[in-house]
Amino acid sequence: METEFAEIAEEPAKSSINERRPVKRVTWRPPLAGWVKCNIDAAFVEVHFGGAKIVVLRDHTENLLTGSNSKIVATSPFAAEALAVREVLLMAKNFQLERIIIKSDSLILIQALKSQALIVEIQVFLDDISDLSRSISNCGFI
Repeated sequence: METEFAEIAEEPAKSSINERRPVKRVTWRPPLAGWVKCNIDAAFVEVHFGGAKIVVLRDHTENLLTGSNSKIVATSPFAAEALAVREVLLMAKNFQLERIIIKSDSLILIQALKSQALIVEIQVFLDDISDLSRSISNCGFI
């Protein structure tokens, strides 16, 4: 069911042109009314066993609801991205959000979350994410 609503829970892309680079377009698809969309990203630097993560939550009118960025300690890019997803879910729970779409550029992580696959390297995070997402009425990953 997550796959179904993830596709219908977004409106068509809105485009804006970056003034410095008029050729490149940045698109962001807002969620449907009543939903919150969270974009996440994480960076990992192996030699430092860490990196950084960023989380941005917006509503269907593109209003910024909240966001955060922070340094993290992680063992892999998967772990870094999973920590960002976990943070979003903690924020959603604290703000009592009932309809949230979490968007990540880590396809393998999103597929693992949707299929509840086992990935030993980050299984502790996956289990925590699964528990947190069950506490939210409508939670999807794209």
